Amino acid sequence: IDGASDIGGILVFSDGGDVSIDRSTISGNTAVVGAGIYSFRGELQDPSVVRITSSTISGNTAERSGAIQLENGVTAMISHSTITDNTSKDDGPAVELEESDGVISHTIIADNRQGTDLFAEPETTINYSLIGQVSDDDPVFTALQDGIGNLVGMPAKRGPLANNGATTLTHLPLAGSKAIDSG
Repeated sequence: IDGASDIGGILVFSDGGDVSIDRSTISGNTAVVGAGIYSFRGELQDPSVVRITSSTISGNTAERSGAIQLENGVTAMISHSTITDNTSKDDGPAVELEESDGVISHTIIADNRQGTDLFAEPETTINYSLIGQVSDDDPVFTALQDGIGNLVGMPAKRGPLANNGATTLTHLPLAGSKAIDSG
């Protein structure tokens, strides 16, 4: 998925629904906010979930949240995915879960440009993931410390976005990457 818009390459407005993104590459989008994915919950305030599985979100650019912006109580479920090489021009995070929580597992969120890689509420659960740059005073720091098997504050050491034999474009971990055999 690639393109340009004011809000997100994929825009999800939800009042009590789930959206699943599986085995997809989201790349080359530009937006004001959430260039890869932007989601918010509507007036009914019913639970909403965005599930991202075995996907790559890379090469997107926004003024704020270059990769993903979830707001207003949308729950993120991110697993077995890579989120890298996205740009947030305002020095904000590449992935921002604003007033939202989530579960992140077996995922790389690292090597994004400008700002930190991830901002999330402390209720977020993170396990077996490589998370690049976070701020010590960011609520996500607590979630990373409480999680199991996380690698924090290091580069992913990955190749360019390419066809590496999977069904979608991916970033192959390079020799010496801590992501290899780490979860």
